[in-house]
Amino acid sequence: MVVIFREWVAPMQLWCNGRARSFSDAHHTSRRCTMTVYARPGADGSLMSFKPRYDNFIGGQWVPPTA
Repeated sequence: MVVIFREWVAPMQLWCNGRARSFSDAHHTSRRCTMTVYARPGADGSLMSFKPRYDNFIGGQWVPPTA
């Protein structure tokens, strides 16, 4: 229990707005995250591929790009 201005204040209430680490932050500080690395689209071994150009949907119709 923390007493401030003669009123009881919950300990976590003092730490609002980032003044100190919250209970939920304590769980995440030691966790490591490994990123998955994929080949660039269009390269050998890539899982996806993209067309070099796509048509534009203008006025209810698919129109090829002009430039």
